Amino acid sequence: MKAIHKTYKFRIQPTDEQAVLLARHFGCSRFVYNHFLAERSRYYLENKKGLNYYDNAASLTLLKKEKQWLKEVNSQALQATLKHLEGACNSFFRKQTEFPASDPSISNRRFGCRNSTACKTDGCTYPSSVRVLL
Repeated sequence: MKAIHKTYKFRIQPTDEQAVLLARHFGCSRFVYNHFLAERSRYYLENKKGLNYYDNAASLTLLKKEKQWLKEVNSQALQATLKHLEGACNSFFRKQTEFPASDPSISNRRFGCRNSTACKTDGCTYPSSVRVLL
């Protein structure tokens, strides 16, 4: 039996409060991506070994203690950002792509979460495995 895949495209029109919350998510995701890309590069140059997702996830916990504003956004979005960085680095080392560029979200403006999530202002909810693109 052939599987049928459906795609739905929605245009969201967030309130001003929701737009601020989304902007925070984009900014924090961009910061985390760039921070850990730089950390991976620095670690590789010093030790000739690479860091993986689990190393970065442990460091993310410490980074959130240093930078309290990272706690204002959904932790799954930040973890998904680390997963995207892991995929980009793995593709580079398999010689499938070029070295990951910093600041990927500036052109794409997206973040994703694997778990059900809700914006805390006016109940902006979306189901599991949904990517938000603006």
